[in-house]
Amino acid sequence: MNALRISVLLFSFGCVGIVLAGIRVEQTRCMARIQNTRLKQLSLRRTLQEQQLQIARLRSPDQLTRRIDRLRLQVFAPEEIDQIATSENLNFALVGD
Repeated sequence: MNALRISVLLFSFGCVGIVLAGIRVEQTRCMARIQNTRLKQLSLRRTLQEQQLQIARLRSPDQLTRRIDRLRLQVFAPEEIDQIATSENLNFALVGD
């Protein structure tokens, strides 16, 4: 009877140990996934900040004038657009050279 109790206890402790080891393995996997997700998040944040900075640069007046000159666009004042819209040169005004 004593040997049976010891066998049952050893078997129970073995099962508990296996379950705890499985839980620990899964916990380690989850922590690795969390770490990878955080690294991806930091990378995406860095990319977003770089793109926001690029947008801010492109919106600056100097960059706008350079792009207008480079693309050889004609820029009209709002009053001139109303006058052009009533004339036959509407397509010319919207498309440029």
